[in-house]
Amino acid sequence: MLRKLSVLLIIIPILSFAQKKSEVLGYIINHDHQKINGSFFVSDFNSFETLEFKAENTSTFTKLKENDVIEYGSNNGVKYVKRETDIAYSTKVNFKEENPIFTNSTKFFNVMLEGEASLYFLAGHEIFFYSVNNGPLKQLVNPYYTDPINNLTTYTYKFRKQLYEDVFCDYKLTESYNTLQYNRKSLLKLFTNYNSCKGTKSVIHEDYKSNKSKIAITALVGYRLNNSKMLYTNKEVGNANSGNVNLGVEIANIFGKD
Repeated sequence: MLRKLSVLLIIIPILSFAQKKSEVLGYIINHDHQKINGSFFVSDFNSFETLEFKAENTSTFTKLKENDVIEYGSNNGVKYVKRETDIAYSTKVNFKEENPIFTNSTKFFNVMLEGEASLYFLAGHEIFFYSVNNGPLKQLVNPYYTDPINNLTTYTYKFRKQLYEDVFCDYKLTESYNTLQYNRKSLLKLFTNYNSCKGTKSVIHEDYKSNKSKIAITALVGYRLNNSKMLYTNKEVGNANSGNVNLGVEIANIFGKD
């Protein structure tokens, strides 16, 4: 029991430390379209409400005001832009009905790819958006909805139809629309192929999931038996007469891919 308590007393402060914010180099663009370089004090780059920023050659971080910013990003390629569009919010992947109700909203969207056709992501709601030729932002209808009659979750291919109508270039690529999945990898491939077909360049930004400044921790806790076989605590451990508790911790400050 004493050994177990010692392990917990070591791990808990480490996990607490992992919640601290980190300083990240980046920029903001204000409503006068002026780019201001500086750094963020941040724990989650997705959450604009929690961002603190200081300009170069200044010493104080201040909370950003949504009305003052139209774009922000990090020096490693993460980019967010403020856009107004109609949004049908979902809880993770399920809408309450097949034809969801749209509400006009202004949000910061994670820019995933820019080109003649551009791809965006709304963090926290797991929804993708797109625009063509710098046109209005359109939501890719989430593929899942809950049937109100039998309360069963059903898959719909409306998002494929949307892209076939708006982001289509070559009939040779028709099959790619039939197998398209509602995820980053599949959509990026389609948009890249479309822009290439149109003879334009695609600029791919950092993964929306990689924009969290975080402390990555690997904690290995195990029980070394006399026969030197290590049984880690995430597996079932049998009875043993004697042994030693082993603890290993790796800590890394990361601002990059998960």
